[in-house]
Amino acid sequence: MARNYFDRYIWLIETIQQHPRILFEKIPSSQKWLTTLVNAMRSEQAVELKVTAGQVKYFESLPLHASQEVVESTPEYTLFRYRLVPTYDFKQEILRHGPRVEVLAPDWFRDELRSDIEAMARHYAQ
Repeated sequence: MARNYFDRYIWLIETIQQHPRILFEKIPSSQKWLTTLVNAMRSEQAVELKVTAGQVKYFESLPLHASQEVVESTPEYTLFRYRLVPTYDFKQEILRHGPRVEVLAPDWFRDELRSDIEAMARHYAQ
């Protein structure tokens, strides 16, 4: 059964590669779904967040993930580390905290969030 499940994803990816416009034109939410699928195939990574002092108690009482651990703590901020696959939902949780949270690692994830934030800023600059 697991093989059939995996084979469906292979078929879907091959179909998208051959006819990418069909999927994205017919199913508006497909891009988000495909991004989530690709994220699920990524390997677990260390994600480091810098959280401002005013937000630390919230993170301690409601961890973003079970792997959350404190790496460093100062009066101004706390560094948290997570071992996980950085998914769309995890990214949304980080963005929800606004400027009180900064992604330090991995670089590709930090760049992805920066790109999203810059796109949001452009919407409000007009």
